[in-house]
Amino acid sequence: MESRSVPLLVGSQIYPLITTLDDEKLDVVYKILRDTVAATPPTLAQDQRLFIASIKLADDLVNITRRMEAILALVGINEPERAEDYSGESESEASS
Repeated sequence: MESRSVPLLVGSQIYPLITTLDDEKLDVVYKILRDTVAATPPTLAQDQRLFIASIKLADDLVNITRRMEAILALVGINEPERAEDYSGESESEASS
């Protein structure tokens, strides 16, 4: 799919998003984002609300990864790289 710009209302501001997501997937991602930001205190500044939402989403991702690893271990599939081991650099870069 080709890139397109989509305006997204998040909290109190509209952000232009350049995306290749199809409409169905974008709707799901946008709903998760909206709901997560809406669960933050509306009295906080927009940047604080976005920061709290990003921490919540990162925590959800770590929890989901751990559950998936546990399920994979139960069925005898080797565990993928653990979320907390991710540092943004490859092992060869880390050992240099």
